[in-house]
Amino acid sequence: MSEPLQAQIDDLQTRLAYQEDTLAELNTVIANQDKEIAQLQLQLQNLNSKIETMSFQLEQGPDNQPPPHY
Repeated sequence: MSEPLQAQIDDLQTRLAYQEDTLAELNTVIANQDKEIAQLQLQLQNLNSKIETMSFQLEQGPDNQPPPHY
């Protein structure tokens, strides 16, 4: 094989190795982000539930709330 052709093959193999590493790193980042998004969605659902509960309690007025010693 001629030297220029071998140099091109070596260059392509090197690039491929870097791309494979980059893809593996990106996959890890995406997997971590997916977990974080799931956690944030759960937190958002919990906050929405608390807001709805508080809103309902405010609509009911102070007459329906238990005395402070409860």
